[in-house]
Amino acid sequence: MEESVAKHFRENVEEILEGDNEREALYSALTAFHQTSDLSALVREMRNLIKEPAKLLLYDNIRPLIPLKQQIEYDHYAPFRPNSKLKVVKMRRKGKENLGFAVRGGMEFGIGIYVSYVEAGSQADLLGLRVGDQIVRVNGFTIDQAIHEEVLNLIKNKNEIIMKVKRVGMLPIKQSTDENVSWHYVDNIDSSKTLQHILDLKSGKEIKLCFNLVGGMGLGCSICSGPFEQPGIFIQGVRKGSLADEGGLAVGDQILMVNESSFSNTTHQEAVMVLKSSKQLDITVRKTAGKDLFNPRSPTKKAEDLGELEQLKEIKEFDVQREKEKRAKLDNERTLLENEKQKELDEKRKNIEAQKLKEQINKQKREEDTRKKQEKQRRLKDEEEKEMMVQEINKREKRETDLRRQHKEQLSLVQEMQQELAEMKERERLEKEKGMLEEKQKEKQKRVRKEQELLVRLAEQEKKLAEKEVAMRQQRLSRDSEEYKREGERGRESNEIIQTPSFKLQKPVLLNPEHKQDSSSPPPLEEEEEEAFDEYCFDPYKFFTNAQINGRHITLVDISKADLNDFQIEGGIDSPINKVVVSLVFDGALKSQGKIHLGDQIMMANAKTMLDIPLAEAQKILDDAVKSDKDLVSIVLAKSQFMAEENEMTYL
Repeated sequence: MEESVAKHFRENVEEILEGDNEREALYSALTAFHQTSDLSALVREMRNLIKEPAKLLLYDNIRPLIPLKQQIEYDHYAPFRPNSKLKVVKMRRKGKENLGFAVRGGMEFGIGIYVSYVEAGSQADLLGLRVGDQIVRVNGFTIDQAIHEEVLNLIKNKNEIIMKVKRVGMLPIKQSTDENVSWHYVDNIDSSKTLQHILDLKSGKEIKLCFNLVGGMGLGCSICSGPFEQPGIFIQGVRKGSLADEGGLAVGDQILMVNESSFSNTTHQEAVMVLKSSKQLDITVRKTAGKDLFNPRSPTKKAEDLGELEQLKEIKEFDVQREKEKRAKLDNERTLLENEKQKELDEKRKNIEAQKLKEQINKQKREEDTRKKQEKQRRLKDEEEKEMMVQEINKREKRETDLRRQHKEQLSLVQEMQQELAEMKERERLEKEKGMLEEKQKEKQKRVRKEQELLVRLAEQEKKLAEKEVAMRQQRLSRDSEEYKREGERGRESNEIIQTPSFKLQKPVLLNPEHKQDSSSPPPLEEEEEEAFDEYCFDPYKFFTNAQINGRHITLVDISKADLNDFQIEGGIDSPINKVVVSLVFDGALKSQGKIHLGDQIMMANAKTMLDIPLAEAQKILDDAVKSDKDLVSIVLAKSQFMAEENEMTYL
């Protein structure tokens, strides 16, 4: 048996410790411990070897090599072992209350997020959050690919926080991205607490003991089942000098678990079979849990002390009889109680039926009154809507008439100014032919000044005209565009000097030879919109800044209007992430094509930006796209860098 335990231990050591030097150091520490029995020295050597969470399992693997009488003390010296199960911590912030914990780490350091401080008595402390716990998720988001600042924003900007943490027991230390990560234990050895810790374990605390049964050797103890009011398996007797005595087992200790088999609902026969089924027993006991069952006043103890087996049987039979009487009494009381409850239920049922009938009559009357009121309100509302619609149509027609009249007046003014400029050029040509140089120079100066004044006036008129054109373009429907195009063509045919404004607005060009057109001016809005949704030559840097792109993959996808209902969005400028993202993709053609995924940011839809807008406005843009005449909707996406866990993505 000892050889198999040692072989199993060596296999675990070779799997956990990769270097030969570390293994030799561990074996040397174990040899020194068996010579000196100094547990504190052994644990100190193991702390020097085990400097990362993956190696903490060695503390459990070494337990079978510790003598039984020292295993309780070993539990005190050994640090906390990690737990693979996730713990859910739910915290709610009240006002500006501090949650009472701090974190460190992040993707920029190459490590996860760990709790580095927990304030005593705080909400985090009361909910069981401990230093060394690794935070795996926050409000449904996995944060293994998140930087430190992003995690802080997720935690600080929410009043209700749901975290999933994993107990590690070690804390990473890394001051900069260039340094290697070093791990430190979160607990400290304090030898002054050793005796008190052992006393606590012996007075009601749970302990774990490992027994190796060599040859035909047994534990050297007897067990019994507890009474009805205190069920369980308890130590009834311990033989002096046995393994049980050496391990610290005593009369009244309750056996909770043996080799991962729970003894909470186990019969006496099943417990005996489990204890005899293996030569290596890992037993978890609760000290002195059944001490009162074995005191001198207890019938069981009295029978054992007197050694009278018959008396013990009588006591057991008496307990069985008393239990039967107690159960019969409970059954009678239960029957009487059920009869009384049945009578009460019958009376209540009658009262409830009468009340329901009365309520049903009243409900029908209320529904009839409500229906009449709603019909009356609906008629009034329809009349008001019709009246408002007529007023709106009259206002719009009047506004369009005024704009059309102003446009004609401005066009005639532009034509007069163009004709005046043509006459001035003709006079200049005649003066050159006559050779009147001095008069020509004077006239030229006057002409230049006058041209500049006219051009300034022309530019002002052009600016006003452009503003009016933009206003008309926003208010008028698509049916008015053809009329304004025909007017613009007539304006261009009438004069070659100044182009009549059309729907593609341009800046006025000065006729001064010294003026150069600004080549950096952006093209008209319509041209940008036409280029923006050409999927074959889409360039995101024409429409977004480097900060908005932020190194992400920007793509343009065309989605049919029917597929717009296959996904949902969340976020917005009023959310902690300040952007509109895809929160859910339903099963269908859109998901099978792989065009949109969870976490993708929607940056533009049908040439309408979705940056820095609230969620309601973003949803309205998508709804307008569904109502448009186009069969396809062009959407610009920024692909997600990390994906939230499905069904847990909620922005609070």
